Amino acid sequence: MDIKSVLKEICLDGGPGICLFSLCEPDASGELRTVNMAEAERALKILYENGVRQVIFTGKSVFGYPDGDRLVKAAAELGMRTEALVRLGEAEASRLPAWVKAGLSKVYLNVGSLFNALDDKERFLSGCDSASEIVKAAAGLGGLKTEAVVTLEKLIDPETACSILEQLGFKAVSFDLSGIKIGSGAEAGEGPAVEEVLAFIDRAAAVKREEFIINPPGYWNDMRNLFTGERQSYVCQGGYKLFYLDAALRLRRCPGTEEALCSIEAFNGSQSVRDGCVNCPNALFRCRSIGLQSLTSFSDGVHSLCFSQPSRAARQWLDPRNIESLKFFFKNMKNY
Repeated sequence: MDIKSVLKEICLDGGPGICLFSLCEPDASGELRTVNMAEAERALKILYENGVRQVIFTGKSVFGYPDGDRLVKAAAELGMRTEALVRLGEAEASRLPAWVKAGLSKVYLNVGSLFNALDDKERFLSGCDSASEIVKAAAGLGGLKTEAVVTLEKLIDPETACSILEQLGFKAVSFDLSGIKIGSGAEAGEGPAVEEVLAFIDRAAAVKREEFIINPPGYWNDMRNLFTGERQSYVCQGGYKLFYLDAALRLRRCPGTEEALCSIEAFNGSQSVRDGCVNCPNALFRCRSIGLQSLTSFSDGVHSLCFSQPSRAARQWLDPRNIESLKFFFKNMKNY
C-alpha cells in the first residue's frame, strides 16, 4: 500500500477493516455449505474494494479447504493480510508450509477443547501434543505467528492456563467467555454462578506477564460490567471495522447475529453500521475493537474538524479510552 492510501484509511476511514471469512459451515438444515473457489476469490475482491485489508479464514476444517493455499495467495496478491482461525483437532501441521508460502502470516489456534478437558488426563495430554506440534511447525516456518484462543465452556485458573500455553510455545492468548452459560452454580449442573465468573475475570485481569500477551484490561472491565449489568466502556466495532462473512456469502456484523447486512455482492460500504453493541463477550471482536478505538477516535475527530466542530474533535481525540487502545496496539505490534 502507498502512503496516500495508508493516510486515507487511518485519517478518514478509521483504519483498515478486518473480516472473519467462514469457508465451510452448517446451514440451517445442518448440511455443510462450502464456498467454492470462484465465489471466495470474488468475495475477497469485493472486501478489498471496500476497505477490508485483513482476512481471517475460519470455519469447519479450515486447512482441509480444497486449494486453500491458492485462496491465501489470491488474498495476499490483493494486498490483504491473511490469517487463519482453526480449532484444535482440525489443525493440520502438514498444510502449513503451502499456506505460508502462499502468504499466510498468522494462525489462531482455538485450544478451548484442551482446557475444557482438564479432568480427562488422556485427552488433555493428547491435546497438548497436538497444539505443540502446530506451534513447533509454525516456528520452523520463519515469520508465521501463532496465538492461542481459549473459548471456555467452564472456568479454569487463568494463571495456570497461561503457564501451560507458554510451555507449549505460544506468545499470546485470548480468553473468550462466549461459551460460558450462567446458571445457579456448577453444583446444579447449569453452569457457573455470576460470582464465580466475576472471580475468574478478576484473576485473569491480575495476570501480569511481560512477554506474554493476553486480553487488554478493558476487555476484563467490560466483561465484569456485562455480567453485572453495568455500563461498558468499549463498544464492538462489528459492522463498521469488523465483519463476518458466512459460508452462504452473507455479510454479517459478527458471528453472533443471524441478521445479514447484505449479500457480499451487494456490499459497497453503505451498509456499515455503528450500533454501539455491547451484548456479547466475543474476544476476537471485542479485543480488536479496543485496539481500533484510538484509530476510529482520530478519524472521528478529523471529520468533526472538517465540519467546523473543534470542541467535539478535541473530545474525540482526548478520549481517555484512546490511551489503553494505543497501549494494547503497540504491545501487540511484535505479535503481528
